[in-house]
Amino acid sequence: MRTIEFGYFLVLIGVIFAISLFLVQSTDAVFNCGVASFIFIAVGYFLVSIDPRDLKEDWEVKEIEERWAEKKRAREQRRLQKQNGKAKH
Repeated sequence: MRTIEFGYFLVLIGVIFAISLFLVQSTDAVFNCGVASFIFIAVGYFLVSIDPRDLKEDWEVKEIEERWAEKKRAREQRRLQKQNGKAKH
């Protein structure tokens, strides 16, 4: 799981804790839910904001993804050539 997905997950948990503030009757539980909600949302937002995909411009991300795809195609070509070479002998 990448940092951005984990961050979204933590924010979602924080929102659930925030909603539970209205459903809980105990003062201690309300305080604990509030603190947990703040921590989960803050950490989740931090993880989402430091994700490299958010820090880069769209064109930079596309260039990087193109290079990765190119390398993957080259590896696949080499693998197929090795298989074809072994099959001929």
